[in-house]
Amino acid sequence: MQSDGKKGSGKGRPTKKSMPLSQRMARAIVFAIEGKGKPETGQAAARPKYDPPPLPKGRPQRRTAEGGGVSAASRGGVEMPKGSPGRRGQPPKGAPSRQQKRTDGKPIMSTRRQEPPQRQANRRLTAEEKRFHAARRARAIRAKRRKKRIIRFSAVLAALLIFLILSLTVLFKIENIIVVPAAGIVYDESQIKNACGIEYGAVNLFRCKLSDVEERLEKTLPYIGAAEVRRSFPSSLKVTAEPTVAAAAVDCGNGYLLTDKNGKMLQFTQSQPKAIAVLKSSGEFTIKTGEYIKFSDTSEGQTDDELLLYKEIIGAIKNTKIADITLIDIRDKQSVKLMYQNRLTLYLGTGTMIETKLKTAVKTLSVEDDGSKTKTGSIDLSTIGVAFVNDTERESESASEGQNS
Repeated sequence: MQSDGKKGSGKGRPTKKSMPLSQRMARAIVFAIEGKGKPETGQAAARPKYDPPPLPKGRPQRRTAEGGGVSAASRGGVEMPKGSPGRRGQPPKGAPSRQQKRTDGKPIMSTRRQEPPQRQANRRLTAEEKRFHAARRARAIRAKRRKKRIIRFSAVLAALLIFLILSLTVLFKIENIIVVPAAGIVYDESQIKNACGIEYGAVNLFRCKLSDVEERLEKTLPYIGAAEVRRSFPSSLKVTAEPTVAAAAVDCGNGYLLTDKNGKMLQFTQSQPKAIAVLKSSGEFTIKTGEYIKFSDTSEGQTDDELLLYKEIIGAIKNTKIADITLIDIRDKQSVKLMYQNRLTLYLGTGTMIETKLKTAVKTLSVEDDGSKTKTGSIDLSTIGVAFVNDTERESESASEGQNS
């Protein structure tokens, strides 16, 4: 297609009518983008406003999202950038102007999207910065670990608390008692179970006070010298009973009270028992089997001297293995006496060094006693390490010799 240069102005500048339609549209788009308005041609300058030509039929006119201009298809494939101004440098349709104010006098913020600041170019960190970042990472790691530990500890503590509550209320009920009797016990298994005083299914294994059960057994069954009760999970008690035996028979006037080596009252009997030493005391006491004898009142914090002396004598007899002691007389604490086989009296004097005096008595009896079990007399052991023998047969012989002379 040839241009109409002959019909234009004499300056050689093409007019609007001499330009092709596509070229005129392209120039209009460029000037619209640059905001310079319309091209300064003679005929274009006279026109106050440029109207784009209508699109062909069947192709609807589209507007951009922000610019409000014609679509790229109607401008020859050139699309205006988003947020570009409208015609003649005006802001996009609906955008507030810079001079617009709010009712409170403050300017309205622009609705345009704020671009993020550009990241600083990568550079090498200094040693101090590296230490700072390393310390910050370490603190973050420690805080995270600390939080995990707290969560785990709280979970474990809650579980233990729930288990403890259930253990003390619902679980671990006593359903059985296991008896482990020692040799020489005089009670059967049913008697020991009944003496425990525990109702099956009603007492919790943890809330059961074992010392009370042990004390109840020792008082209810006097011939149990020591009872040991232990828990056996999940629902049992294990009872171990050690027997005790009578060590002396306390003369009560109307009968005899059997006591063990610790002074525990075992049994009251009318007849004198055999092979057991009879104890004579000046104290008054109340008979309560299963409890310990009291020769004197200890309510005011006083010690029971007769009971202590009794325990010392019984222990010394056991340690020295002196047999056949038939009488223990502690009515006078300054003149303690023992009877050996109801024929030899052992004078111990005060209640000190009892075991040493009895060792001297054992040596003396091995020499002076002929084994006939008919020799009578006394042995004075009041002096430590010395025995004075008073033989009744020797005295009678010397008396008869003096009469004959």
